[in-house]
Amino acid sequence: MKKTLALLLCAASMLALLAGCGSKSTDDKAPAANGGETASTEKADYPTSPITVIIPYSPGGGSDILTRKIMEYIELPNNQKLVAVNVEGASGFTGAMQAFNSKNDGYTILAHNPMDVVSYSLSGTTDVELWDELETVCGIVDDFNVLVTNPQSGWTTLEEALEYIKANPGTVKVGNTGSNNCNMADCLRTLDALGIRDDVVVVPYDGGAENKTALMGNHVQLSVNSCADIQSAITSGDHIALLTVGDRRAKFLPDTPCTAELGYDVVTTKPRGWYAPAGMSQEQLADRLGVTRQSVSKWEGGTAMPELVKLISLSELFGVSVDYLVKDWMEEPDNPCGGSGEISSKQADRLEKKVDELTNYVKGRVYRYDSKTRIFGLPLVSIRFGFVRNGKLSMDNTAKGIIAIGNCAIGVVAIGIVGVGLFTFGVLAMGMLSLGIVAGGLAAFGVAALGYLALGVSAVGVYAGGVAAIAAKIAVAVSSVAPTAVGEFASGSHVLLWGDGLTAPEVQTFLLEHHPDLWRPLLRLLTEIGAHIK
Repeated sequence: MKKTLALLLCAASMLALLAGCGSKSTDDKAPAANGGETASTEKADYPTSPITVIIPYSPGGGSDILTRKIMEYIELPNNQKLVAVNVEGASGFTGAMQAFNSKNDGYTILAHNPMDVVSYSLSGTTDVELWDELETVCGIVDDFNVLVTNPQSGWTTLEEALEYIKANPGTVKVGNTGSNNCNMADCLRTLDALGIRDDVVVVPYDGGAENKTALMGNHVQLSVNSCADIQSAITSGDHIALLTVGDRRAKFLPDTPCTAELGYDVVTTKPRGWYAPAGMSQEQLADRLGVTRQSVSKWEGGTAMPELVKLISLSELFGVSVDYLVKDWMEEPDNPCGGSGEISSKQADRLEKKVDELTNYVKGRVYRYDSKTRIFGLPLVSIRFGFVRNGKLSMDNTAKGIIAIGNCAIGVVAIGIVGVGLFTFGVLAMGMLSLGIVAGGLAAFGVAALGYLALGVSAVGVYAGGVAAIAAKIAVAVSSVAPTAVGEFASGSHVLLWGDGLTAPEVQTFLLEHHPDLWRPLLRLLTEIGAHIK
């Protein structure tokens, strides 16, 4: 009974928030001739289309089950519907960003966990402060976690599981939803409290449904899941509850002990709610001005104009002049600041603030992208590039993937200011094949190059070429030092001076004389360098 009542109350609050723009008002009595502020008595025009509810996890997980259950109790005006859409990826981050990037028009809602929303920014997943960019529509429930196993494990109590793990460290896998969100934090906190964190292998999954499937298939032997995720699986016998991670026993698990009664210092809960893109909607603006939402809609559509009092209120609210609101252009006098040609301190402060905001916006962005396609657990393409808020290049967000592009990049192919990989391009490049201002690797090409084969203005290697070269075997450069040296200025056991110029056959004959087994592609490269020293 209490559960049903709670759902109904939640549905009622959702209706009030979602369909509030459809309510009728008689507070504003301004005549229609002055801008149409008279309250409309016609049928509400919101919503005119279905409202999308983004569930940032896979179907069948706790977020999905709970959201769809709540939706059953909500009826919208105008015969419109709530439409659930699962947007999977990156432990809920993909769906959260889709909600963030959607219009603030009342037609997109995010069903999520506020702690996860905060964690995306704190973990460095994004520099967007989502807790400021997403407004709370309503809170729904404070969910709790349960430690569960499967029948295949043979464990029926927590003690049996802990005893096995301690006796067989590293053999038990623990499934969890997410890798950079509060689910992972709750899981690790629980394992820490039980004293087994270093004895198990934690396996992250992208959604609750995948986690449950892995546990049922014995791909993992334990899982820390929310009640909404695993209640049905426990009821069906697919999961066995070992421990409630809370300060009291769960009502549907009266025989399962909780951490508080067993003396484990850990309590984890998961608040859930609905959120929407931040910003001032038509209804919010109408409330601020004391008019109807329909009036604001008419102003935006150009079918009516606000009366003078409302224009003044709008100018004060948005910090602009009345002229700016009523004209399609701005006329600026020759001296907009008055006879002195100076701006007031208030104007200067406002200008400085706007400049700072713009600077921070431009400089405080780090672009992040990881492709869904993965090879050996790494994204096929990973990009991290941009600036931190102080205007400096961001070097703490490293791109890691098969193809990595960023300020700092690590990958098979790495392109960045600092690059590490097999094939590397950057200001500082280190890899098997490296191209950069400073390059190090098996084959290094750069202003300063260090490698087995090094080519650059300054080159050091087993084989080296460029302007100034030092090599363990062969150096070909304007100034060269090596056992076998070719150059304008050369020092070594075997020296060929450039003099008035050398031909390719002369250089090749000299190199083969002292290194008859020299790899032919390398021979041709060194020959070309030696024949063109200037």
